[in-house]
Amino acid sequence: METVGFIGIGTMGIRMAARLLQAGYPLRAYDVLPEALSNVEALGAVACYSPREAAQGSDVMITIVPNSNDVEDAVLGTGGIIEGTHPGQIYIDMSSASPSSTRKIASALEERGVHMLDAPVSGGPIGAEKGTLSILVGGEEDVLAQVLPLLRTLGDRDKIIHAGGHGAGHTAKAVNNLLFGATMIATCQALELGVKAGIPADVMVRVITSSSGSSYSIRKLADYALAGRVEPGFTIKLLAKDMGIASALAEEEQVDVDVCERSRAYFLAAMDRGWGGFDNTKILSLFEESGGAQVRL
Repeated sequence: METVGFIGIGTMGIRMAARLLQAGYPLRAYDVLPEALSNVEALGAVACYSPREAAQGSDVMITIVPNSNDVEDAVLGTGGIIEGTHPGQIYIDMSSASPSSTRKIASALEERGVHMLDAPVSGGPIGAEKGTLSILVGGEEDVLAQVLPLLRTLGDRDKIIHAGGHGAGHTAKAVNNLLFGATMIATCQALELGVKAGIPADVMVRVITSSSGSSYSIRKLADYALAGRVEPGFTIKLLAKDMGIASALAEEEQVDVDVCERSRAYFLAAMDRGWGGFDNTKILSLFEESGGAQVRL
């Protein structure tokens, strides 16, 4: 099996790394946090002390880090992946990042004979743990074909979608999360209205999930905030970041996304309150405060 260099042992990364190790892939891992590196080392990975070291001796490199700046630092910075690459190597960025940054990195790596795929994921920590992630892929199809068995260790084979050329995966992810953020805000407002007007929260959930207003957002709210779950999955700060990537793209493409932009403002307000590390469903609390009705099952 290919040796995999894995950069980013966070909430998602540790679960994805564990699946690769369980499937028999030798793993060379790096994280900026020593405790994260110790965690993956305990699972059987070889601990490395720079992205460059992780890249040396690896056939495939994977990054899953918080943002585009972190990706660029990991790949192009001092001690970065690019310093340890070799021709024929494949690099996969599974972060949520800017499409323009992705194309910049892909061009730099191409000069060294390294192939890049941008392959951001959707499905949260549970999907990472179970290997049922959706994976949206940008890059060349023949390169994707080479790493398909590896990606199927991490994601649902029916949800590994080739979106187009370099940056297409990140574009698709950002657009999807822009929509998700907007539907989350609309769903919170609708629930608050229904409960304030006298309909119990459990009845509102049944009505919406069985009617035309149904969405992933109402199901997520029912599973998390309405049921009292507080553990973070896809956090407010990460959703706001992804919506910001999509907003910047919309400005580049001269597309009006004002409804989604107004929705993003609520997540930014939540971050101002120090809620950035909470699951995105925490946003319901804003509407409970302003509307005056508790929405809980």
